[in-house]
Order: sequence, then structure tokens, then C-alpha cells
Amino acid sequence: MPTISEKILSRAAGKQAVADDFVIANIDYAMAHDGTGVLAVKAFKGLE
Repeated sequence: MPTISEKILSRAAGKQAVADDFVIANIDYAMAHDGTGVLAVKAFKGLE
């Protein structure tokens, strides 16, 4: 039985996702901690 995380990632990736899989998925929302959120956003923008 898949976990809720597997269900969410499977739906977002458009394919079956299980533990230990690497998936590329579209995201709807993201959360970040106040202390590291700015650093994460800068890192993601650097990937574009």
C-alpha cells in the first residue's frame, strides 16, 4: 500500500513513485524555514 507521499509524488510526476525513486515532478506549493528559505530560493533560481 503506497504512502501519502508516494501518492502525491506519483500524481505530480505522472508515473508510479515508490521509496528510493528519484522523480521529476511539477510542484504546486513549497514551504521553507525562515532561516534557510532565502538560500534555497537563490539556489533554485541559479538552476534556471
